[in-house]
Order: sequence, then structure tokens, then C-alpha cells
Amino acid sequence: AIEAAFAVQDGAAVAEYLYRQCKQLMLPNPTVFSAVIFGRITAKDGKGAAEALFEMDDAGFMPHHRFLHRFLRSMGCHSEEGLEVIRRLGQGKCEARRRLFHALMEGCMDSGAESCKRALEVLAALKADGLEPNADTTFALVKAIAGLPEVEQAQKECA
Repeated sequence: AIEAAFAVQDGAAVAEYLYRQCKQLMLPNPTVFSAVIFGRITAKDGKGAAEALFEMDDAGFMPHHRFLHRFLRSMGCHSEEGLEVIRRLGQGKCEARRRLFHALMEGCMDSGAESCKRALEVLAALKADGLEPNADTTFALVKAIAGLPEVEQAQKECA
């Protein structure tokens, strides 16, 4: 109900009220956090989505990499917050971190006229993090810049 409320016009206030009630009356619940996180993304509240993700982690529900990938692919329009999520929660091996940057980079394709600029900012952050771009980095960048949502279509364009 919470995630759906965010999608309704003027529903964000109701969704936030429900979230506050859940926090007061229930033990922390990863399902509630997930609903708020993706609901806020739907409502174009990238900062709020990132804050809820950090709250989830602080409550002891560390998001796994698949969850982070899904989150970051949805955060292209909010790439600054996505980079903060990678910085704070994307610990691990270099290849796993690189894939998080790739997911955010691919998400930038939803940024309209800002797609190229945002994808290049994510690429710069990847390099600043000490990671070397690889073939998957190039592929993610092409997808973001060209706006190709389907992998097969992007592969054809790269051939």
C-alpha cells in the first residue's frame, strides 16, 4: 500500500504518514523499507529514497548487491544520490563495486537531455574511486548515452 500511494497524485503525504506509523508501531521491516525506497523513486524523490536505504541499513538490513543494482538502475535521474549510495554501501571487491557504477550509469539513460552528462559524471566517479574502466563500462556508457533500454538492441548498436 505504501509504494502504491507514492504513485498516486498527492499520495506521497499519505505514504509518508503510513511509513511513520509503521516505524512507530512495528519492528523494523525490510519490506516496508523497500516499499518506501521504490515508492520515493516513483515520486521522483531520489534523496528521500537514498535516505530510506540508509535507514534500512542502519536498522540492520544491509541491502544485497541485487537490491543495490535494482535501486541504482532506478536512480539515473538522481545520480548524485546514487553515487553516495555506492560510496556508503557499495563496499566489497573491485569488480562488485564496478558493477554498481555500471548499474547507475545505465540508469542515467532515463535522465533525458541530462543522460550523457550524468553518465560521464558516474564514469568520472568510477575512475576517482580507483577503478579501471573495462568493456562492460563502455557498454554501460553506450547504453546510457544512446538510451538503449534493451541489452540486445545495445549489442547490435555496438557491433
